[in-house]
Amino acid sequence: MKPTALVPAFLIAALPALAWETEQTPDSARTWQSVSGLAAEFGCRRGQQGYLDFRLTDAAGGGRFAGIRSLMLWIELADGRTARYPVDVAIAGPSLIGRFYVSAEILDHFQNGTAMIIDSALPRQEFLRTDMKGTGAARLAFRERCGL
Repeated sequence: MKPTALVPAFLIAALPALAWETEQTPDSARTWQSVSGLAAEFGCRRGQQGYLDFRLTDAAGGGRFAGIRSLMLWIELADGRTARYPVDVAIAGPSLIGRFYVSAEILDHFQNGTAMIIDSALPRQEFLRTDMKGTGAARLAFRERCGL
């Protein structure tokens, strides 16, 4: 009988996340990514000007969000720069919800970024780290459905 090789844990953790998923209706678009029990979602509705709805949901119930009132979204760009964007949030059940104010430059960063990190300053805590595969399709959906 031939022995089976075990895969070291650090290699399993390094496996890439799936691409951001995007869904469209005639009057809205949304994109989301789930990593380690947390799901980040951005969405818009036709006529909505200047912002995306934002939601960070904890599959375990949201207990880790106690006291969080703002988040920082860090978008790493292919040229090595990192852009940061604040989001004021409120607790809604197992989620933090808020509005992510956008400009053409921010949407370009969202579309062309290589990685996103979502964290809080007080208390200092990283919630989600993911790649940006699939955000180009989301950017097109936001433009087509919402005019952003």
